Parts: sequence; C-alpha cells; structure tokens
Amino acid sequence: MNPEGGNKNEHRCKDYRNKKTEKYDKVENTGFTKELNEEFIERYQGYYALTENDVDYLVEPKSIGEYELDTDNFVLTARKGDRDITINIDENKNIYLALYPGEVEIDENGNVMNPSKKLTDVQKEHMENLLNNRKEEILPIINRALELWDSIN
Repeated sequence: MNPEGGNKNEHRCKDYRNKKTEKYDKVENTGFTKELNEEFIERYQGYYALTENDVDYLVEPKSIGEYELDTDNFVLTARKGDRDITINIDENKNIYLALYPGEVEIDENGNVMNPSKKLTDVQKEHMENLLNNRKEEILPIINRALELWDSIN
C-alpha cells in the first residue's frame, strides 16, 4: 500500500496515462487530427493526419484499444499520391523510402544508407527514379517529415 493512498500500480498507471495524453497533445498541437467518420477513416486508416501541399503526413496511434505499442516515439509516414512517394520515419528517426515492394533506408539528403542491400531490378528502377529524377520533389517532403517527427517526439 502506498502512504499517499492507493497502491503503487495505481499511481504508475496514472502517470503512464498522463504521459500518454501529453504525447497525443503534442501530436494534435502540431496540427494532426483524427476524426471518426467514414471518409477520414477510409483515407487515413485510423492514423492521425496532417495534409500539406498534397502530401499526407500520418502518425500511427500508439495504442489499439487496450493494447499499447512498446515504443517511446511515434512513427511518422509521409505519402504523396497512391504509392507514388512514401517515406517512413521510425521510432529511432531512421528514414525509409518505400519501393513497393520493400524499402530502402536513406538519409535526410536522399542518399541510400546501405547501397549493398539486394534489390530487384524493379526496386532499383523505382529507387533510381525517385532519388535521381525526383530528388527535388522528395527532399522537401523528407525535411518537413523530420520537422514534424521532432515536434511530436
């Protein structure tokens, strides 16, 4: 029993809920929204969303019902079009460019982090198109995604 009343686990849960609420407040204060209507859910699949310049920035909720994800930081996805450009920033701030199928890790300048990774010809072609022919389009998306990631984590 805790001298302040209640048991230790009760206080630990309360602290956890407060910390969790603060994290979601940061997400919402950054401009992300989550609506519970059919159109929003269909478009954003339950993620918190912020759309700027035709790019959807999505934050995955850290809980699904009563199940909590075990990460301290949020994962952020930036996507333009339907499978056109998709960039994921994981909980450790690693940046990944989706190649459909698969992905390749890149840095904030659009350089491949592990050039020896085995890719199919289709993946190589897609990667080269995105990182060479469309780099000027991708770099602002990466920079904005990193800014948002820093704001919410």
